[in-house]
Amino acid sequence: MAEVKQELTKKDQASALVDWMKPAMATALPRHLNADRMVRIVLTEMRRNPKLVTCTKQSLAGSVIMASQLGLEPGVNGQCWLVPYGNEATFIIGYQGLIELAYRSNMVEFVIGEAVYENDEFTYSLGTEQFIKHVPAEADRGKLKAAYAVAKMKGASMPVFKVLTKEDILKVKASSPAANSAHSPWNTWPETMWVKTAVKKLMKFIPKSAEINKALEADDRVDAGKPQPFSDVIDLPEEKEGKGIEIEDVK
Repeated sequence: MAEVKQELTKKDQASALVDWMKPAMATALPRHLNADRMVRIVLTEMRRNPKLVTCTKQSLAGSVIMASQLGLEPGVNGQCWLVPYGNEATFIIGYQGLIELAYRSNMVEFVIGEAVYENDEFTYSLGTEQFIKHVPAEADRGKLKAAYAVAKMKGASMPVFKVLTKEDILKVKASSPAANSAHSPWNTWPETMWVKTAVKKLMKFIPKSAEINKALEADDRVDAGKPQPFSDVIDLPEEKEGKGIEIEDVK
């Protein structure tokens, strides 16, 4: 009975936190999303990962509103994640989120990212005769060995691409303090993060919108172990008597 009561309290606490953030979320969201949908998505993420409830309200609200401003849905199709790192919630964009923002910029014809496994057929060439050939193995593909991303700008005659080896990607992972979290997508969805690393590197070679620049800045700060710049995205209601939402406040 006590465990059931505690679980119910955690759900109530999550709902109270999201209700508190909802007005700011509604202001930040672009037209293609609405606050009610984002509330449901965030609650789903908090129930999937209860440690988010114990993160500081400032970091959780900042992460949610950062996602809202970019019009990305946490946990949906790998667009972005809300990851608890200690007692701080961290906004981490996924490669699908970067690709979505690239398409919204209306400057690219296509963007793709793929992971390469040991048993795949994979060759590429740089220089004036650039090409990539990738034929995934039909059965056992083996272990991850590389990742690449390709983009073609509108009006361009040739696409551009970036290939990263296993060593390249593991260096990026090792440099990110957030990767040490058990809840980090590096540990839960490694293939996705390999592809994201390639897509992110490719973004340096294509025209970028203000939204892409904001997403990359936030992600670079995660990789560097720095706090994300939430002060310029948060417009939250005042808390009563200076108190945060605590378990005993939730009825």
